[in-house]
Amino acid sequence: MAMAKARAALVYESRLKDFVAAGVGRRAFMLKYFSTGFFLVSWALALTPVRAATRYDGDGVPTARLEQQRWLINRARFAPEREADRLSLTNTSPGGHPNYDVCEDTDGANDFGTTTNQWATWVASKPPLAPNARLSQAAQKHSQDMAEVGLLTHSSPSSNYYPLNSEPYQRHAAEGYTNAIVGYYENIFYAYAGDWSSYPSNAILSPDIHDWFFVDTGIVDRGHRQAILNATAREIGLGHQQARAFESPYYVTRDYDAQDYGRESSNCFFTGTLFYDANTNAIYDEGEGVGGIEVHLWRSDGQEAAWYDVSEACGSFAVPLNGLPGGETIAIELRNASGGARQLSIPLGYETLGALHLTNGESRVFGTFTRAVGAANAGFRQSSPLFRGVSASAGGGGVQIQFQTLVGVEYRIESSAQLVPAPSWTPLATVTAVSAQISVTDTNVAGGQFYRAFLRAP
Repeated sequence: MAMAKARAALVYESRLKDFVAAGVGRRAFMLKYFSTGFFLVSWALALTPVRAATRYDGDGVPTARLEQQRWLINRARFAPEREADRLSLTNTSPGGHPNYDVCEDTDGANDFGTTTNQWATWVASKPPLAPNARLSQAAQKHSQDMAEVGLLTHSSPSSNYYPLNSEPYQRHAAEGYTNAIVGYYENIFYAYAGDWSSYPSNAILSPDIHDWFFVDTGIVDRGHRQAILNATAREIGLGHQQARAFESPYYVTRDYDAQDYGRESSNCFFTGTLFYDANTNAIYDEGEGVGGIEVHLWRSDGQEAAWYDVSEACGSFAVPLNGLPGGETIAIELRNASGGARQLSIPLGYETLGALHLTNGESRVFGTFTRAVGAANAGFRQSSPLFRGVSASAGGGGVQIQFQTLVGVEYRIESSAQLVPAPSWTPLATVTAVSAQISVTDTNVAGGQFYRAFLRAP
């Protein structure tokens, strides 16, 4: 793995009190109330680790425009059928609607298969793609080459950057990337953006490009959609270039974009985009990226992973998972090194965003994920947030339980008078968090009560 310009992290001690191992898709805690107070019945670990990771910068420095494309691609990969529903695709094959619309194939070529078992592989959630600087270099040069020549083509249209007629995998190799992907390597795009005199207000936007690729009208095999959902890909490189051309009676803008998909060796990553959803539209927009947030990973024995990353200005980051054992629970720590307080919108599902506030210099364990057995990426959508700051007190006619939450996430709290021989859990409250803390009062505390809480997997 190429790890360019490695930089040592600051070394300091921190207690990761919130690292709690639990199952995928939900997080639970249990408290027992006594006259003397409460204690936690769970898998709590109190660690005193020392930082010793190296910063990874093989992911490059994407622009906000291109990072928005990656964010949209990764959302679609997480829930392909939800993406198909958003774009009103309908699989007209027998049995195709409503559960397999992402396999819409109106030309009848059956490129997604003909059975529900075959369709299920396309409907299945796919891990996010990590940015790669070498793939991005190849995509950007090819975008520039197409713009300069004025030709949309997968083969290099000139010898300006690569030998004439070089194919995507040859351009990748020229940049030092050995691509082992199976299937489609590259999506390319071209469109008129209108009168050059009004650029950039008339530029083709990333959401439009993404939607056109995913709907893929007029493309016989829906190859652009298949590239986005390629389960063998783990990295992506993106490029974009404008050009001016004379189209009587005026000059017009032409947009050329390239999306290069890849997989190299067994490299895999924890990756995502750190941003604040300022306009509350539940997607990442240009200008919403949050830079300067360190992303550290921790093993359950208190050892830090070998690599960490710092989000770029566009919010992009990638942390290599190489060397971490498959099947192990890994904690995600976010440390604000940006120089000021930052608000983050963390994707927990296709549309669900959790709100997280970090003061300057604050570190917080956001949650955990299970390292896949084998080479596979992970991101926030594959993670489980932790309950933090659990506290309780008697008064007000009962017992008040408080814990920190993610805004917009639904929690269910239950109580039981015993754990053995068998608990009998009774729903106490179901609450959707509207602030950073939930408070629930139980008026039935005679003889002591156990409490547990779950968050709903988005």
